[in-house]
Amino acid sequence: MNVFRITRSLSVVIPRCRPLFQPDKIAKLARTLFGFQHNAALPQIIPSATFCDTASSQLQTQEQETVYLRLEGVPFSAGAEEIQNFLDGVDVSNIRFEQDHIYLVYVQIPKYSVETAMTKSGNYIGSRYINVQEVSEREEQSLERQAKLEAEMGDRRYMKLRGLPFSASVEDIKFFLEGIDVDNIIFDRVGSRFMGKVFVRVPKDSIHQVLALHKKYMGDRFIEVMHCSFFEMSRLYRNQLGGSEVVNVPDGKTFVTLKGIPFRAGLQDIKKFIGVPASEVLLGIGADRRPSGMAYCLIDKEDLSETLEKNNKYMTNRYIEVYETSPSEKEIHFKYADKLM
Repeated sequence: MNVFRITRSLSVVIPRCRPLFQPDKIAKLARTLFGFQHNAALPQIIPSATFCDTASSQLQTQEQETVYLRLEGVPFSAGAEEIQNFLDGVDVSNIRFEQDHIYLVYVQIPKYSVETAMTKSGNYIGSRYINVQEVSEREEQSLERQAKLEAEMGDRRYMKLRGLPFSASVEDIKFFLEGIDVDNIIFDRVGSRFMGKVFVRVPKDSIHQVLALHKKYMGDRFIEVMHCSFFEMSRLYRNQLGGSEVVNVPDGKTFVTLKGIPFRAGLQDIKKFIGVPASEVLLGIGADRRPSGMAYCLIDKEDLSETLEKNNKYMTNRYIEVYETSPSEKEIHFKYADKLM
């Protein structure tokens, strides 16, 4: 083995010992060990500080880089403490819950901890098997938007109670949440009809206490307690501010909704299907951060009737519903859709 390579490696690993590895000393050592002549070529020693500084810079960059992982199968009642325990040994900087038709938990961790976190896949929280997955780029973009929303909301969050008796009152809900500081209760209604679901705003540090009431009873009905979805949280927060986001549509233009598109459909597939010029195309994102099967196209109003003729036509093996986009869709979904063009 080349003695010069060994000593050069040591000078990188042990920078404090650099004085021992000066060229003249290395040459003397080589002559002693291998009988080299006095005129043997001296090795070219690259200062170890160069290597150390580069390695240190790379390590700092790696420590600053974070990624998201998705935890599937987490029990509804699990809170931040259970997630931290599950990922024991991993530095979790943020935890986000997404609950609608399915329940997902996203954790933000340093990039260098991904390998350790992935070894947790297949372990259990309580009796539930947990699957740990890396997120897609599209999911990560949505999570960044959610982080921005949560920063705006401060130290309060909305939680969802489902399955309430239709006769439930504000007093009944406050009694059910006794001991928790609830400063807002919103009944979910369709027209004037109460649908058995309410949203309550509580301190962020009381979320685990609220989740502990999952499947407890109100009268003779057990109540499901869960996190709000990202879309629900955004809608509630904007309403709390006394208004909703305004979607500006240029004069002479209108949006049409395509419902049921294949999840792998891209920009060219959508443009080919509608068959008229589109100046903007948005791809809907669902509660699970994946394509929702919805797309929104901004077209000229004079092309609307031609576009609506595509209703119930097929894109590959999927028939597509086509209709003019409603104001509520613009209000709730556009902010969280991916803009394809």
